[in-house]
Amino acid sequence: MPSVTLSLPRVLARNGITAELRPDLDAAETMALSASARLLAATEKSLGL
Repeated sequence: MPSVTLSLPRVLARNGITAELRPDLDAAETMALSASARLLAATEKSLGL
């Protein structure tokens, strides 16, 4: 099980989820998001969580 989970916003209606909003990320944004997830995971590990 991954220690860091990222979520995406979803559009909800009476019948449940009708859409998932996925942002278009360029290469730099994708790398920054990955770096952020690695930092969160490292922080979690250092705190013993």
